[in-house]
Amino acid sequence: EMSASLVGSEMCIRDRHGILWIGLSKGLCSYDVRQKRVKRVYPDVGHVMGIVENKEGLIWICTQDNGLFQTTADEKLRSFKLEKNFSCLSIAPDGILWLGTCDGGVYSYDPSENKLLCYNGACGMNGNQVNQIVADAYNHIWIDTNQKLIEFNPRNGSFRTYLTTDGSILLHRFLPTAVCQAKDGNIYWGGIPGICMVTPCLLYTSPSPR
Repeated sequence: EMSASLVGSEMCIRDRHGILWIGLSKGLCSYDVRQKRVKRVYPDVGHVMGIVENKEGLIWICTQDNGLFQTTADEKLRSFKLEKNFSCLSIAPDGILWLGTCDGGVYSYDPSENKLLCYNGACGMNGNQVNQIVADAYNHIWIDTNQKLIEFNPRNGSFRTYLTTDGSILLHRFLPTAVCQAKDGNIYWGGIPGICMVTPCLLYTSPSPR
């Protein structure tokens, strides 16, 4: 029953209770490190694309075909039918969820208001699939496609774009699931032919030209 493949860079996280949550192409599993026990928790949630834990210990799961889910360590599941083909998920320090889609969409979701907002135009997206999305310590949102990295400041609508085609990033392309956010705040993006490190800062606050 564990034959489904693991997918994505955020498909395995360890929560504050020591439980590993593992996203599969057909469902979600958990692994209790102390008891060394694996079980299929939610086989019917669909293709899991992202998993994060918020400050309250709630586990959020986005899927490619069944929307957004929320669960806890005691495995109580809530479903949010948002009808989007999500490709990735991150959570900002202010508690807002940020989601990318397979058709190039960028959305924020505020759990306290149950509100989904679209930022496609605001952050300069043009339809390319969002591979990964990362919220940094300053609530700036980093969005990568195969050949583009966007830093977006939702507080004032400013954004800037780094392209693999113009030399602003020394990669030929980004790998779809290769991203890691370190404890010091640096973000590492894997690509061809190597790794690119980004150090977020608060300095970028000027609105982008339209």
